[in-house]
Amino acid sequence: MYNQLREAQWNHPLQQAGTDSVPLNEVRVELDNFGIREGCLVKVKLKEGMILGTVVWAGEFINIPNAMWTLIETVKPREKPDDDESNGIKYGQQIGNVKHGHGLFIPAKCLIIIPDEIKCFQLPQSSITGSPNQYDPLSASIIDSGFVPPIKNVNDIIGLKKGIQGLDNSCYMDASLFGMFCFNEMLDDIFLKKSGETKGENTSERYQVVQKILKERIVYPLRKEGFVRADQVLLLRHKLDEAGVVDGLLGKEKDPEEFLTCLLQHVLNVQPYLKIRGARNEDGFFFQIFTHRRPHINLPSVQLLLEHAFQEANLMLAEVPQFFLIQMPRDGKHFRLYPHILPSLTLNISNITQSVYCPNCIICGKLASSRCKECEKGEIYDHRNVFIHYCRECVSSHATQTAHTPEEVKVERKHHGPPSQMTLFAVLTIEIGHYVCFAKCGKHPKDWVMFDSMHDRIEDGKRSRNVPNVIAVPDLEEWLSDPSKLCKVSDLDSKKTVPEYIRRLTRDVYICMYYSEDNKMF
Repeated sequence: MYNQLREAQWNHPLQQAGTDSVPLNEVRVELDNFGIREGCLVKVKLKEGMILGTVVWAGEFINIPNAMWTLIETVKPREKPDDDESNGIKYGQQIGNVKHGHGLFIPAKCLIIIPDEIKCFQLPQSSITGSPNQYDPLSASIIDSGFVPPIKNVNDIIGLKKGIQGLDNSCYMDASLFGMFCFNEMLDDIFLKKSGETKGENTSERYQVVQKILKERIVYPLRKEGFVRADQVLLLRHKLDEAGVVDGLLGKEKDPEEFLTCLLQHVLNVQPYLKIRGARNEDGFFFQIFTHRRPHINLPSVQLLLEHAFQEANLMLAEVPQFFLIQMPRDGKHFRLYPHILPSLTLNISNITQSVYCPNCIICGKLASSRCKECEKGEIYDHRNVFIHYCRECVSSHATQTAHTPEEVKVERKHHGPPSQMTLFAVLTIEIGHYVCFAKCGKHPKDWVMFDSMHDRIEDGKRSRNVPNVIAVPDLEEWLSDPSKLCKVSDLDSKKTVPEYIRRLTRDVYICMYYSEDNKMF
């Protein structure tokens, strides 16, 4: 039966004497035309969708002349796992060793080679340990010992081939990971905690492997080397895809919310950052702003939109969150409530948080005892005063003059203290389905950067790869800290009036990430 096969294997002699075969070098030449190598990561589109796998064997079958075939070990089991071909058997002979039910014979011409940057990379079977495979131009680092602190010197991350390399619509994930981990350690506990320390007992292999991938292959290499190769993020995508929570993580355009909800809630069992109280109690990781458009406001801030959303829905935060991930009122490229939104450098959440609720009287500034929702609907005060409160002395005269009926409020604090503020540390923006990240390095106001995982593309024959880039945007905070400067601009979409990155930031802002000074880890 062996003479029915013409095989190309790279580690041992090809044929026995007397068999009908083709020379090994001829087979190699034809395989080179397809760019196929043993261990290459490939994908193929079948009726059931896109299949991802690793090349185990490549060669010819005598009864199928002039056609190069491959056996790949698929990431997911086949529909008929007990069939011979699903286990690497063809014409009664074991062609290659694959995981039970994961074999697929497919013509080489049908394969799509994952680009050159992950050539010869093999997905793990049961663990992710082992030496990394090299590739040109940069190798993938694995850092499995010792804590690696966040980048403190912004110059260490600036330049081409810095950041996280993009691959197959991964920008939503690349931008999220860069913003969350590159310059701070506040979220490190999600990959440092043992399984029993999170909500729910989860000792599954996937939980531990995802933590290991995050720490050793993405976060720590990003901080130490300033670069993460695309295959390392692909490992994470593969493991999250196995969870079956979000469809299409291996290649489709997705949303950062889908990715982070899958990672934090469904795989790592992280306790929700937000505890929202209202008509019904909801815990979660994101808050999506829903509010009415106010035509007289041209450039709303995130602070203003957030307060309007809480006011209109009658919501409160139960406590100051460690992190506040806020989605803007938009739906991709199809709908934007406002053409431009100003990311607030700090958020004052005192008026929307029960545990620190201590409102001021809008007239005299004393500790308030009542809130007037009828005033909030009118235009008596400046539109920036979303919540209208009165003290016991002022509320009587106000009710008499306006015929309003203010409601008493429950105040947790009995005296004024410093406002509860949250600090902006990253912004994700989206333009025509592509996400980039603006992130703050350290405390200096000029240490802002813009990261794009697919800034450029290098074509090399039949192969191509994305080139990530990180650029400094030192004037960003100056523009954001002076809204009047932007409000004076007649056309924010004009390249002549504002820098391109400011135009992009205010026009395409999608998710703003804030942390609490009180709750941060360091």
